[in-house]
Amino acid sequence: MFTQMLDEVGVILAGATGTIKSLDDIDPTFIAQAKEAMHQYIAKLGENIQITDVFAMDLNDNQAATYMHQGNKIASVVLYRNGNDDALLTAKQIAMHIAAMNPTYMTQDQIPQDDLTAKKQEFAEELKAAGKPEAMITQIAEGKLNKYFADLVLMNQGYI
Repeated sequence: MFTQMLDEVGVILAGATGTIKSLDDIDPTFIAQAKEAMHQYIAKLGENIQITDVFAMDLNDNQAATYMHQGNKIASVVLYRNGNDDALLTAKQIAMHIAAMNPTYMTQDQIPQDDLTAKKQEFAEELKAAGKPEAMITQIAEGKLNKYFADLVLMNQGYI
């Protein structure tokens, strides 16, 4: 039943067009339709199922690949084009990776500058408190920042 819901929601969201970096970029009509489709399954499954985030590029003429993880409690949907078997396999592998690694951003440039600045300052303060030489703090903080955000950015994550 859960996979039926994912298939239905994937078809609805595949109707959206343009570049999608978050739920805010999808026409609210599609979100409302997806939530309505989910509502009937939520009642039957007795689970609190939500769409927490969405990102995609060029959604025209796409197909959906789904993956369920951890006892069917986490799922991801990847939309793709050129629906041959290799494309389906790749899309399923990416969906598996997303479900397992839970990236926050698709690309590095989507990270808000305020978040980058705050985290860099936090690392610099930690390094100062640890007694690191002032001349090295900026370089070390930059390295720590890159490592920290590598885990949060899909395109920077090592493939599982």
